[in-house]
Amino acid sequence: MPEPDIQKIIIEPSAGGTTFSPNSQIINLNDSVFWVNNTDQDHQPAPDGGMNNQWVSQPIQPNSRSSQVVFDTVPPVSFSYHCAIHPNDPTEKGVITVNAAN
Repeated sequence: MPEPDIQKIIIEPSAGGTTFSPNSQIINLNDSVFWVNNTDQDHQPAPDGGMNNQWVSQPIQPNSRSSQVVFDTVPPVSFSYHCAIHPNDPTEKGVITVNAAN
């Protein structure tokens, strides 16, 4: 079984507003993800469907990063997420898919 990896998602300005880059991330079981906020506003990645999902990020201030979130849910599973601070912004959305580690 491979060692868990740490994945990074950048929150950055885009032509239409703000975007998560990449907005679709595939990770393995037990990998961690953190978000880096490269904008001038606070952002908060949050799973669609509220607290029923197993992860939540605290608000991320400009030019800082979130704490690592470990995805240890039995795969395969996909988590759609959005910015909880800007829930109506259609550009602030993403998906994390957890695969079984090879």
